[in-house]
Amino acid sequence: MRHSTGVLALTVVAVTACATGYRTKGLLSDFAVTQESEDIFRVHWVGNVYTRGERVADFTLLRSAEIAQEHDFKYFILVERLPGWSIVCFKEKPEVQGPVYEAAFVAHSIRQKYGMKP
Repeated sequence: MRHSTGVLALTVVAVTACATGYRTKGLLSDFAVTQESEDIFRVHWVGNVYTRGERVADFTLLRSAEIAQEHDFKYFILVERLPGWSIVCFKEKPEVQGPVYEAAFVAHSIRQKYGMKP
């Protein structure tokens, strides 16, 4: 699948620290974001081996939704690419096969799930 729109590549990296919650910076977990062009971002989540897969997926989606919103994108899709996942962002809702995520809805839902403030 090829797109001329932005891509947020996700890589989940495990370290030995103990992550207890969502943080954008901190000793226990962190996100590293590299902007590769106006609409292309690489996002790395650094957590630990004790963090459940669901939590890793949720917080990676949350941070990706936040980055999309910060750069005026409203929608994104997930694309599996070895060795990880990419997120393709769109300003308008694309007509593609598979789920299309609305960044604002994803961010709100995950924050609500974990009792986090906006």
